[in-house]
Amino acid sequence: MSCVFNSFKKISRLSSGFHWTNFSWQTINYAVGGVLMILLWVFLARQWTVQAFGQFSSVFAWVAVYGLVADLGLDFWVTRQTALKKSQAYPLNLVIFKLLFSLLTAALFVLLAWLAGLPMRVFLIFLGGTILLNLSHFFSCYLRGCEKLSTEAMISLVRNSLFILLAATGVYYQQQLLWVAICYSVSCLLTAIMTWFAVKRHGFVLCHQRLPLSVPLKTAFGVWITYLLVGLSVKLDILLLGQFGDEKQVALYSAAARIFEGGLLLATAFVLTLFPVLTKTVSNQPAAYYSQVIKQGKLLLLLTLVAAVAGMVLGSQFFTLLYGPQYQQSRQLFIYLMMILPVSALVYFLYNVLVIAARAKPVMILLALGVVINVVLDWWLIPLLGVEGVIVSFYIKECVLLLGLFMLLQVLKKKEAMSEPSTITK
Repeated sequence: MSCVFNSFKKISRLSSGFHWTNFSWQTINYAVGGVLMILLWVFLARQWTVQAFGQFSSVFAWVAVYGLVADLGLDFWVTRQTALKKSQAYPLNLVIFKLLFSLLTAALFVLLAWLAGLPMRVFLIFLGGTILLNLSHFFSCYLRGCEKLSTEAMISLVRNSLFILLAATGVYYQQQLLWVAICYSVSCLLTAIMTWFAVKRHGFVLCHQRLPLSVPLKTAFGVWITYLLVGLSVKLDILLLGQFGDEKQVALYSAAARIFEGGLLLATAFVLTLFPVLTKTVSNQPAAYYSQVIKQGKLLLLLTLVAAVAGMVLGSQFFTLLYGPQYQQSRQLFIYLMMILPVSALVYFLYNVLVIAARAKPVMILLALGVVINVVLDWWLIPLLGVEGVIVSFYIKECVLLLGLFMLLQVLKKKEAMSEPSTITK
């Protein structure tokens, strides 16, 4: 008990100045949405065959990767511009460019999905919904920059609730993958409509003044590659399992990974809450930036350690009860993943704070190294160890990334400390 009490005292001390209201809203959003998505995954796994669930997981992973590619890093740029109060308007030519890039990327993914042998009608419906969702996220960055995180959270909660309710009801009455795809696209359409009205209510406008596209793209490109490499983390393992393994292995890993990703949402909510504050700090008080990052990193470590322990205890008791006896092997995979949750959360946090500090290039190199390690190890270990090989490669990759990002952070902190006296002297 004294250990738990001391942990809460540390959290209280480290959290001074932390925007708990925004964090609470984002945590509620990701917690409720994450739990609902987990419950849908559990429901589908129990209603469908393991092979059908594996096919669904593969299609969903493909459209998720499309969302990462179509982002282009512009979400980061517009959030930053809004947070710094530089603009309350999106240039019309930037919006048109974003739309065209999303559609061209979608055409490329249609070709890739056909080559991969995915069910095309289902994939196209999922892809249409993801295009709408991707554009919604682009506009909701305005809400993030204005620190209207509660509005964004409410819209997300409505989308997840609607999708899951419609999908689960249909599957209960023997509907298959096509019905789930339609429900997903309908919920994304509703999200696009709600997001547009929300940003308009908070003062958003479109301006006709042309913005040289090189301005956002110069900043966004490195961020885009960085976010893409990080976003591929678990999804890449699912795609590689589909290539080097079979649909049953995809289903077993996806069942565990879905709940693990729910734990990572804690880090996502944490970073989104800090984004406006850190953006202002790095612009106005650069000398204090890395000290603040280390302080907030300690807080995140404590929070995710608590979440990891709770997840392992609850998972060992209830995982098979949730998914059914055919997913017994997934229970152990889930426990292995939860053991590394604090490491994955810190990797996510550190790469974000370094990108905010305009250090995207070295981060991008580290993450590219992580992807290479991931692919090589999966190619070697999946045929050798099966789905457990994915866990081994994931552990190695995450530990290498954490070590590299932490060393980079220390180097940058020392450079900042060395430059501070000269700045004061001047």
